[in-house]
Amino acid sequence: MAAPLAPLAAFWREFDLDNKWRSKLDEVGLRIAELQEQSTGSRRALADTTKEWKRAAGEQGKVAAPLLKRYQEEVDALTKRARHAEGAYLELYQELYEAPDPSPALSAAAESEARASQLEAKVQKLSTELAEYKAESKAIKNQDLTIRKQEEAIRELQAALEAKSEELEAARREAAAEADAAVMAQMQAREAELTEMLASAQSSLEAMRRLHASAQNQLFELQARSEEAEAGKQFEFDQAAEEVERVQSRVAALEAEKRSLETRLQQRASEQPGAAGGSPVEEALRQELSAQRDVSARLRSDFAAARAALEEALSAAEARAEAGREQFEAAAERARGLEQELLLRPTQAQVEELKQQVRILQAVGYGAMDDGAAPSAGGDDGGGGGGDGGGEPGAAGSGGGGGSMGGAGSLEAALLSKNRRLEHDLTMARLAAAEREQTLEAAQSQLADAEARLSEREALIKQLEEDLLSGRAGGAPPPAPASGPAPLPAPALSASLDGGGGGGGEGGEDSLARVLAGQRDRLRARVKELEEQLAAARAASDAAAAALEAARADNVALVERLRYVGGYRQQAAARKDAAGPRGAASADVEAGGAGDVVGRYSQLYEERINPFKEFQGQQHEQKRRQMGVADKAMYSVGHLVYQSPAARLVAFVYLVAMHALVFASLARASHHTSDHLIEHTERALQHGHAARNDLTSLLTHDGTAGGAAAAAGAPVAAAAAAAAPKLLMRLFRL
Repeated sequence: MAAPLAPLAAFWREFDLDNKWRSKLDEVGLRIAELQEQSTGSRRALADTTKEWKRAAGEQGKVAAPLLKRYQEEVDALTKRARHAEGAYLELYQELYEAPDPSPALSAAAESEARASQLEAKVQKLSTELAEYKAESKAIKNQDLTIRKQEEAIRELQAALEAKSEELEAARREAAAEADAAVMAQMQAREAELTEMLASAQSSLEAMRRLHASAQNQLFELQARSEEAEAGKQFEFDQAAEEVERVQSRVAALEAEKRSLETRLQQRASEQPGAAGGSPVEEALRQELSAQRDVSARLRSDFAAARAALEEALSAAEARAEAGREQFEAAAERARGLEQELLLRPTQAQVEELKQQVRILQAVGYGAMDDGAAPSAGGDDGGGGGGDGGGEPGAAGSGGGGGSMGGAGSLEAALLSKNRRLEHDLTMARLAAAEREQTLEAAQSQLADAEARLSEREALIKQLEEDLLSGRAGGAPPPAPASGPAPLPAPALSASLDGGGGGGGEGGEDSLARVLAGQRDRLRARVKELEEQLAAARAASDAAAAALEAARADNVALVERLRYVGGYRQQAAARKDAAGPRGAASADVEAGGAGDVVGRYSQLYEERINPFKEFQGQQHEQKRRQMGVADKAMYSVGHLVYQSPAARLVAFVYLVAMHALVFASLARASHHTSDHLIEHTERALQHGHAARNDLTSLLTHDGTAGGAAAAAGAPVAAAAAAAAPKLLMRLFRL
């Protein structure tokens, strides 16, 4: 719509209907009205002059009558044409006079279109942010599910711990009830047996440890031997390689010397082919060549023997290394078997560690660490031991304390890291929720502005439609605006309407109506598009508001869970007080970063758990239970209507329909009653008039009957006069 609106607004702005054309149209209209008045007067004068000329002319007038008639017809035709043209002009002038200047509306429509495009971009941006926020909310919900699973696991452990505690209490009560010498003897024997088992387990553990240490030492010795053997073989291999290189270099030198001797022999043989002394030299050279060949063969055999010895040494070294590896693997397998056997045997350190973990989980669940439970339990067990072997279990327990404290520290660190991560996620979610609230407020303000502009455009379109309908109907024109020109005089308008020129202006009126109708349709389509965009923006705003409410509820739930595990964090901070300023600094870092958002959601959470509101709710519920059946029914119906929008709508429609029915029934009854009352009154009056007329006629016609008739008629008239008011009062009462 931006492409056709811009040139249309520019055309109407240049056309300047209000300032440029209205004054010209007013001047031409006034001029036409004056000319119509002058034409009316001149036609009357011409008619009078023609009548006088006809009377005075006589025979000449009869001769000139056809010519005069033609002149009159031509003048009438010209007059009719002028009236048609003037009527068309005045109708067009009237429509244009009543029509407002569309350039401001078109400019406003173009501006609103630009603003609508901006709103579309903002809505897309909001939808993108909403999608990101939904993804973040989904991640937060996944963390919430993880927290719930951990809470379920904690509750299961708590239930198991409670069951174990109940079993222990029952066992203690049974032991106290059956405290006799036999039970004590059995307990002492059992304790001695357990002590012996523990001592044997410790001795076997020490033996296993010594065996493991010896296996490791043997393994280390085997590794050292294999490394030494490998180093020796490597040294021998290096020496053999050097010897081989020396032999190869010697063989190469001999080969070169052989080739040189052969060349020399060939040269001498060519120089002295027939000399007698050449045979001894040749023989000497051949002997030397054979000696060199023998040396070369011997060196080759030595090289082959060295290579074979080297290969045998390498294979022997590899065999010894493989045997060392097998021994190492056997020792490692034996060590693993010993370690598995040690792991399968439960120790007191593991029991203490499990107890410590259970206490930590209980502290996380209830917010309070029962530090005195372990010492008291240990004291009870030690007191119940009562013997010479009681010292050894205590020592074992103290020795296993280090592992339990290490496990407790790791679990504590894991819980603290989980708590920090949850606090960080909560802070980020709160900041994101605050940003979404600001964005939502800005979108709501923009939506309110768009609704205001839309209402203004709807009012403008409605006014244009009303003006168009009034112009098409051809009725009385609506009142002109205050800023427009003065209306035409009444004679001019009446002349333009009575002149019979309505047929000539139909084409102009239809074209103007089509133009205005086209503009109206385009504006209506644009308004419809803006309404759809507004509805989409409103839906997006509602969705964002719903997502914001869900995020606020999730944040409050996260605050509740953080409060739920807050007791453990407080005790962790109390245990870390001995660590110095470093622990305090880390606690400050963990607690910081939330700001006002944390305080706000904490306040919402505290309002949810307000004991006064809970007490008020309890009192309200108690009062509701004390109500009667009718009061409870009315309260339930009112509560249902108050909570459900659909129920409120149904109740509103029902009440409106009932009131409308009652009012319609009363109106109908009053109408019928008034009709009957009027009919009764008319009949009574008719009867009264008839009786009075009869009485009057009797008195008139029977004038001769003097005293007797008068005496007889007087009581009748008096009775009729007395009965008439009573009858009227009775009718009015009815």
